Amino acid sequence: EHPSMRVIEANAAACHLYGYSLEEMRKLTLLDLSAEPEATSAAVKTRQPFIPLRFQRRKDGAPVAVEITAAYSSSIGKGMVHCVGVYREIEARVASERTMRERMQVETVVSDLSASLANVPATEVDSAIRAGFDRAIALLDVDQVALSAFSDDGRMLRVLQGRRRGEREFPPIGMGRDEMPWYFARLAAGEAVVVPDPAELPIEAAQERRSAEALALSSHVAIPLAIGQGARGVISLSAFSAGRRSWPPELI
Repeated sequence: EHPSMRVIEANAAACHLYGYSLEEMRKLTLLDLSAEPEATSAAVKTRQPFIPLRFQRRKDGAPVAVEITAAYSSSIGKGMVHCVGVYREIEARVASERTMRERMQVETVVSDLSASLANVPATEVDSAIRAGFDRAIALLDVDQVALSAFSDDGRMLRVLQGRRRGEREFPPIGMGRDEMPWYFARLAAGEAVVVPDPAELPIEAAQERRSAEALALSSHVAIPLAIGQGARGVISLSAFSAGRRSWPPELI
């Protein structure tokens, strides 16, 4: 109902989507349900019939992406406009589109880095790699990119090239298998290590969790680089203090 935007009625599906009972829904306005109240208010005032994407907010505070189709009717002499809205959850579509955009960004980074190294003199390879890493940090919205190599016995992993957001390359550092046994075992087996949130690491990765906490690491992915029968190096992407981040399998 406009101008109050009060919710007059809602079906069971809408109540389930937002997490409210019908009685609770009737006490709310469209602005209470919206994560974009200004945009919602403007849409109702201009009687927009279709909104392909609008972020709403559930009772527990979690955002939800919806598609809205609306029809409006006026009450003659009462100054009221009633709106019937059909809300369709489109989280899967939004997630798929986000993954596709991120995948294209990854492919762009890899393609640009490959092209930049194709005809670079040996004396300029390091600077070309650094430029590629800076582009990866910007495009993928991470804080650190590193290229590391395993020692011949596979017990050490040492950074060959690394870049951090807003900084120059960081000094060569290394880590040993004894410090991070779970991490090393996964990489040695040719498996990517994907850590959306260190708190979600398995029990057997207790040492890795402590290390992540000490570094204020919020998410991390490490991709092994195989030569012949085993992993010889690792490309890693890290984010710090930015909250949980998913790394869809399509990106790895």
